[in-house]
Amino acid sequence: MMEKKVGIRKVFFKMFFVLTTLLFMFGISSCAINKELLRQAQDEVGKAKEHLDMVKRCEAEKIFPENFEKASKTYNSASELLNKQKVELAVTEAKSSTLTSQEILKQYFLDEIAPKTKILKDKFQKEVAADPDSLLKETIPDLDNILDYADELEKNRETSSLLSLKELSEKLEKFNVATLTGENIKKDELKSDFSFELGSYLLSEKGKTKISYEISKVIEDKDRYRKEFPDKKVKVTIKIVGYTDAVGFNEAKSLFQDIKKWVEEKIPPEGIQFGQGESEQILAQAGRGDIPPKDEREQRRQFLNQCLSMLRAKAISSYIKELIMKTEADGSAVTVDEIVVGNGENLPPGVESSDKSNDESRRICKVYTTMILHQ
Repeated sequence: MMEKKVGIRKVFFKMFFVLTTLLFMFGISSCAINKELLRQAQDEVGKAKEHLDMVKRCEAEKIFPENFEKASKTYNSASELLNKQKVELAVTEAKSSTLTSQEILKQYFLDEIAPKTKILKDKFQKEVAADPDSLLKETIPDLDNILDYADELEKNRETSSLLSLKELSEKLEKFNVATLTGENIKKDELKSDFSFELGSYLLSEKGKTKISYEISKVIEDKDRYRKEFPDKKVKVTIKIVGYTDAVGFNEAKSLFQDIKKWVEEKIPPEGIQFGQGESEQILAQAGRGDIPPKDEREQRRQFLNQCLSMLRAKAISSYIKELIMKTEADGSAVTVDEIVVGNGENLPPGVESSDKSNDESRRICKVYTTMILHQ
């Protein structure tokens, strides 16, 4: 009898142990599931807030007030439910808010940004057709990119899910940059005979005075931006396009030796300061790493003149950057991007062709500046 009781007791303890273990494991599993649901709810509510904030930054709530009110209400509801640990309901409300915000942003992009981008592109294309050197030329690929994105949205207009906020932000930033570029662009033309020492790539004092006067308006605009938008940074972009006529070189002069060392030995000409990798980048425009031989007279002259036009363009660009940065105490809120182009003996837009190799109207440098605000 005693043995039977002992056996029953052993069975009971085994069953108790198994049951306790199962309950413990179930508790751990349940806790893990709850934590996972909580994390999902937090992520969804955060996502809903990001989308709602983007709608506000675009001021799209003014265009779609009813949808914005719906997105706001469901977001607030999701936040309250999350605070009360009602995670499943919070997830449902947060997803609803995100979806509504996405619909607003999609419609805003298609109805507001895409049409304005088309207008801007048409305007820029006309200006670039009249002046192929224009700084606006650099913005057209970005406008095409925005319109391609709009086409994708249009194809999926009825699709509820949309877009990554990162991609949308990138397109909106490109649109804002293009708009500001068009509004702030300035253009000038410098005569090389006036701006440079004879047979040199170094600026003359008269040239520096002329540039200082012309760039003063750019500096005024930069200072105004700094004052009106103290929490933002200013980026000034300079594009200089240099041209020469078809006059040959006296290879006994220092100008030829300076260009030869620059091209073949990669030694920067005296008085020209290049940024890291900039010298190689500018030289790449010439299409070769050596000067054509003397028996290729025309190609040799054209190559040397292209190098001269690049150096003159760089001299102007560097001086403009120096003038701008001199007005900054620390320079931390202002950056200057330089685009340097040497077109050598190519005929400048708007200049009539002539048979003269010595042609003052071709010896010019075109100056473009613009500025934008950014974070």
